[in-house]
Amino acid sequence: MKRLLIFTFILTMALSGCKKKEPEQPQDEGPAFEVIGPLGNVVESGREFVFHTFGPSATLGLKIRNLKDNPIRLYTMLVESSTGTGDEFEVCFGNCYPRMDIGVPYPLDGPYVLDGGATTPDGALHYVNYDSQEVRYRVKIYEVDESGEPTGEEFEFIYRYEP
Repeated sequence: MKRLLIFTFILTMALSGCKKKEPEQPQDEGPAFEVIGPLGNVVESGREFVFHTFGPSATLGLKIRNLKDNPIRLYTMLVESSTGTGDEFEVCFGNCYPRMDIGVPYPLDGPYVLDGGATTPDGALHYVNYDSQEVRYRVKIYEVDESGEPTGEEFEFIYRYEP
């Protein structure tokens, strides 16, 4: 009986040490989205887009591709302007707004939700300067979580009009 207990104990210890370790769940690594420029190429954060005209012919159309399987929530924001305002800087991100106020997230009615693996349609995201004076706008596009808090995932660019 004693031998049986010792054998059972050794066998139990040996088998418990041989358990297959479950793989850890992969972290949701990598960027949540990428920005596609007017020529269809992926653009890096920090890019400067220079226009020598203003109005509709100076429309900067961008697309966003969701690199995740789940929906993401996005806003765009005017971070700074060389004129101090965005009074003549139009943005369309789902909805269109004839001006952008510095520090205000657009769309105003809540984040733009982009399904997993999807890309924004043509015209869904664009910026237009109507100011005839030289101007430089710094803009960001960023992701928020379900509660509206920024996730830290963001893309910045410069839109510059140079007469």
